[in-house]
Amino acid sequence: DQLTNDHQSIYTLLFRRKGIVVDRGRAELTPVKATAAMAADLEVKRGSVLLCISQVDFDDEGRAVMYSIEHHVADWVRFNIERIGPGGTIDD
Repeated sequence: DQLTNDHQSIYTLLFRRKGIVVDRGRAELTPVKATAAMAADLEVKRGSVLLCISQVDFDDEGRAVMYSIEHHVADWVRFNIERIGPGGTIDD
């Protein structure tokens, strides 16, 4: 149950240690320019465009259980997004 285990996600750790099941997450993706520290960490030029992902994860009762901020090099990362509609709950 250590974070150093390459096959364990933070979601698994939350469940195993705290019994928390992450049900869904809400993320905002925004372009940002790399600061000097980010540029050094990500091995890009200062001012390079990065993709910043700010995300809140919720349990099955709608409580916020985790908040994260990630920075990705925008020219080599790819994300797949699934948008879920209201289904049969639309009242015409």
